[in-house]
Amino acid sequence: MAETNPTLEFNEAERKTVAQLGKTTSLLASALLLLGVALLAGGVYVLLFVSGSGILNIIQGLVTVFLGLILVTSARDLRFMVETKYTAIHLGNALGNLAAFQKTQFTLAILLIVVAGWRLFWS
Repeated sequence: MAETNPTLEFNEAERKTVAQLGKTTSLLASALLLLGVALLAGGVYVLLFVSGSGILNIIQGLVTVFLGLILVTSARDLRFMVETKYTAIHLGNALGNLAAFQKTQFTLAILLIVVAGWRLFWS
């Protein structure tokens, strides 16, 4: 009977590299989550006590938290790659999550370019 979940075997150096990548990704995810929460809190404060422009900080905080959550899932899959024998599944998940992270950043960049172009030429 064929095995449905193929295994990838890492040697010790590869295992160490993947573990380090998982730790670095986890650290970046933590930084994004912390920054997102700070932006949310600042946005709520500005919205309640200063002006309505705090809504922009709240949106920015939500997007930052969303990016952090994407990286958390990728970091977990990288960690599972080292800890379990079914690394092919976790490799696919980690790369899919990193692709989603990059697609989200690309979409935000296009949105910011459109907004900046709009403000430059029509405001």
